[in-house]
Amino acid sequence: TAERAQVFAKKEAALSALATAEVDLRRMRDLYDKGLAARREFEQTQIAVQNMRGRVAEVEA
Repeated sequence: TAERAQVFAKKEAALSALATAEVDLRRMRDLYDKGLAARREFEQTQIAVQNMRGRVAEVEA
């Protein structure tokens, strides 16, 4: 049905956003460990991953 397709699309979008946020977090962690990124930027990236995990959980509920 159209509703099922919409739910599937939302889930795929959330999973894609989470994957991107996790890549950004790995990159930011590397930069932070090397002293090339501020702690605030690193923490903001961590928060973004947590938010995306929350979105995935909402869609899967």
